[in-house]
Amino acid sequence: MSTSKSKMVILGDSHLKGSVPKIDNYLSSKFEVRGFIKPDAGFEKIVGKTILASSRLKNKDVFLCNGGGNDVYNTNSKKVILLIIKFFQGNDKSNIIMLDTPHRYDLSDNLHVHKDVKTFNSKLKKIAKLFKHITILEFSLTRNCFTQHGSHLNGYGKGLLAKQPTSLIYKMSFIFA
Repeated sequence: MSTSKSKMVILGDSHLKGSVPKIDNYLSSKFEVRGFIKPDAGFEKIVGKTILASSRLKNKDVFLCNGGGNDVYNTNSKKVILLIIKFFQGNDKSNIIMLDTPHRYDLSDNLHVHKDVKTFNSKLKKIAKLFKHITILEFSLTRNCFTQHGSHLNGYGKGLLAKQPTSLIYKMSFIFA
């Protein structure tokens, strides 16, 4: 009896740059990991080619996705919420781990963008509750995980970020059932 590998497709912006080989290393040989990383892209460009990828994914396969930060920071959060709903609905045959949008450490804490990020993440969590195949992974990284300028992850942060979804996948019974 042959066992086929589960697939993990990583879709994201610059926060996930360099994560594909790290996640591949953390996951067992039961996974085939592929990544499509588009730095500085909005959510629409990040998930634009998922129709091709999703048609081949099954119920033990996983999308790891982040995005929306550039949209939220540019006040396009309503548009990106609609795109995320469409993405969730269109990929109901696979599992989706969606990272929430991180805090911007390069901006003053009293700026409105931080409130926008919190509001966006709150909406994201509410939407995810409507779908059984969605898990929101909170981007629980602190300031020391970001570069000096504060808007991008440093090597330490990228390492921690790669471990978070990997740990979550091992906790999910559907992968190894």
